[in-house]
Amino acid sequence: MINLKLIEPISNLLNTTLGLFKDTKGKLSSKRTISGIIVMTASADIVQNGIGLNNLILTFLGVLPVIFSIFECQNTNQSDLG
Repeated sequence: MINLKLIEPISNLLNTTLGLFKDTKGKLSSKRTISGIIVMTASADIVQNGIGLNNLILTFLGVLPVIFSIFECQNTNQSDLG
């Protein structure tokens, strides 16, 4: 039997997690989604086998696109250029 009190917290957790993978326009960002999957895979392997060089490299590769996305320039609107 499903405990109805657990539905709302689980739903909120799923909505929050899904929100982490969305960009400023509300669409799913492939950069964040793929990076998130890579980092979650590395984290699961760390839990199972301990920290190793491969896990550190995989985590670095997963976090790298997110770090570079901070420094992206916003596109200017073409009508503002004259």
